[in-house]
Amino acid sequence: MTHFKMKKTNAILKDANPRKENHGEELVLATDLKLQVVMPGNILTELTDTKAAWEFFCWDQSTEEVRPNGVDHFALSARFDTHVLHVSIGDKTMTFEDVTLKKFKAKPIDGKRVEMTFQAQIYPQKAQLAELAEMIMEQVKIKIDPPRQQDLVEETTKKTAAEDA
Repeated sequence: MTHFKMKKTNAILKDANPRKENHGEELVLATDLKLQVVMPGNILTELTDTKAAWEFFCWDQSTEEVRPNGVDHFALSARFDTHVLHVSIGDKTMTFEDVTLKKFKAKPIDGKRVEMTFQAQIYPQKAQLAELAEMIMEQVKIKIDPPRQQDLVEETTKKTAAEDA
């Protein structure tokens, strides 16, 4: 299992798309957040292999320089499940667990940085959704933590049970 971690950083909340999702017999509020961050170019090694980063962006690992290679941006197939997303608005922080991170796109913006957009699938409360909706196209702070140890144990137990069936 691959894990992803991001220190607290500024992000633009580009969009929030709420919907109802079936979880067994009940409908649960789910929301796709589209987030945009500016990160050092070496973040690419956490999302794809070094060779792919080099081929798409002429990324030089020794200097951490990123140069376009005839492409504006490229999509990455990375997907991270059961992560923890912290969204800070002012002095209030909302924490979302069981978050799926996917649909990563990277675009070089200067010699050592990339502009990255991605989707975070969250399960907010109605009040949290209202707060997030107020921040669309505004700056928030986000932090991403890998799955908590308890989540890893539960996921391993589910896989073992499925294999035994």
